[in-house]
Amino acid sequence: LFPERVEDLVNAVSKATGKEVIPISALRRINIEEFKKMLEGLLPKKMEHPVSTNVGGKLPKVAPKRLAFPENPELRVRKIAEDEYVLEGNLVEYLLKRYKAEYRDSMREILQTLERFGASKQLREHGAKTGDTVYLSENGPMFEYVNEEKE
Repeated sequence: LFPERVEDLVNAVSKATGKEVIPISALRRINIEEFKKMLEGLLPKKMEHPVSTNVGGKLPKVAPKRLAFPENPELRVRKIAEDEYVLEGNLVEYLLKRYKAEYRDSMREILQTLERFGASKQLREHGAKTGDTVYLSENGPMFEYVNEEKE
């Protein structure tokens, strides 16, 4: 809008509402500080909460619970449909509890650990081909199998 048109609109709105109107332009950085001050005035003041350091005695120290790696890591492959497989066993359950599979780095760590325990070899033995879908546990995350060997 043209500056004179903005001024007309501001006057009309001010007259209609009976309140002060502050025109702003983020592009031109006009009246930004005034707008911030107006918004801060509308917000409730921060309440200071008293802080208590006396809890009536010493609290026991709590160590974070660490998941123990399975003593006898077990990994099984089960074919559930054409071109679909499930990796199961206590190793898979441990990895899914230990890492959050929705994060790329965690998924990479899961897949590297499964590879060290022979997941690719077992998938090949069950007939998996590049592009097949592999699930980590029955309802777990999935990934696309890539056969590193020549097919």
